[in-house]
Amino acid sequence: MSTVARDSTGRGAVNLRPATEEDLAQALEIYNDVVRTSTATFEETPRELTEFIIALREKRSAGIPWLVADCGGVIVGYGTYGPFRKASGYRVTVEHSLHIRSDFRGCGVGSLVLRELIAEARSNHVQSMIAALDSSNAASVRLHQRFGFTKVGEIPNVAEKFSRSLNLVLMQLLLKTPG
Repeated sequence: MSTVARDSTGRGAVNLRPATEEDLAQALEIYNDVVRTSTATFEETPRELTEFIIALREKRSAGIPWLVADCGGVIVGYGTYGPFRKASGYRVTVEHSLHIRSDFRGCGVGSLVLRELIAEARSNHVQSMIAALDSSNAASVRLHQRFGFTKVGEIPNVAEKFSRSLNLVLMQLLLKTPG
């Protein structure tokens, strides 16, 4: 897969590869840190490892990628996607999830993972990718804009976390022309 150099931090290269079940404990640590400390997910309850294992197995059987960013055996980020909605007509659209360990944010790891998720979606004949983001998460909005995602909607006051009302921004990347 892809590699991004980490010369400025001296931490070595970050390699992107398919996730294994052995990677999931570290990926879960990243996710649960995001749950506890940010609005990058509107989830408020940390997940359990068994949930991640089941999700990985289901994604594998459906041919859906789950990628990890590995820096010398340490998982520093991950990304995957899944159906946008359950109705069969939505089969051409996916919503992705992308989380980076806090000390690796802003270093290109998110770009590395998102670039490969987009490539995987294209190869799986996905027509449209959706990003559902907290409107105040400017870094994530900018990341998606750099990859061609455009804002297609905003739902105000759709969630609450940390005693704050949150707006959901929907961004879309068309991968191929409909029809």
